Amino acid sequence: MKTHTHPYLLTTILTVFFVASLACSNGDTVLGTDDNATGEVFNSTICCIDTVNDSSFTAEEIESLYFMAEEEKLARDVYIELFDTWGNKSFYNISKSEQQHVFAVTTLLEKANQSVPSTLTDLGVFENQELQNLYNELIEQGTASLVEALKVGALVEEVDIQDLDLLRETIVAHPSIDQVYLSLREGSENHLRAFVKNLGNQGVSYSPIILTEELYSEIISGN
Repeated sequence: MKTHTHPYLLTTILTVFFVASLACSNGDTVLGTDDNATGEVFNSTICCIDTVNDSSFTAEEIESLYFMAEEEKLARDVYIELFDTWGNKSFYNISKSEQQHVFAVTTLLEKANQSVPSTLTDLGVFENQELQNLYNELIEQGTASLVEALKVGALVEEVDIQDLDLLRETIVAHPSIDQVYLSLREGSENHLRAFVKNLGNQGVSYSPIILTEELYSEIISGN
């Protein structure tokens, strides 16, 4: 089985995780469940998808799609597990959005006659071993306390935003991929705001781990 990797992005994710792990706290007060951060609809954002074929994308774009399918799956699976652990509805709502993200990316792969990760329906299982290791580490951190779980959520969304920005700036030229990645990014902004709000309800002030303070402030103050 071929394992699709994106070494630069994986290095970024793994580095960020271990930095974040140094800042663990022990708060574990249960939050309310009034968060409704869901719902990006991709029907109107996957532009020109009917014209996609097996020669539409470059090899680098295909690799980016394969990687992002597993990265979005990682977010989905982490949130499902953390919802099961803490019962906080924000994880449930956002996991549904992450499933839409996975679907949007894999739809592009399928339209271009490309394979999709074989483990998409297997919770917590990844073809990419480094993502597998990361998932295991995030679950370990997120099950330590509810506050740590919410920090894990915010960190995952920061990583997603940075990775999508990097791909759009350096690799992606095809309009369908660019539009989907833009939609994923907007979804990640919504999710980041939701996790930060939940942390604030706990009396915890979240500081960005990898995004610049300027970009983070723009996102948090956005609609």
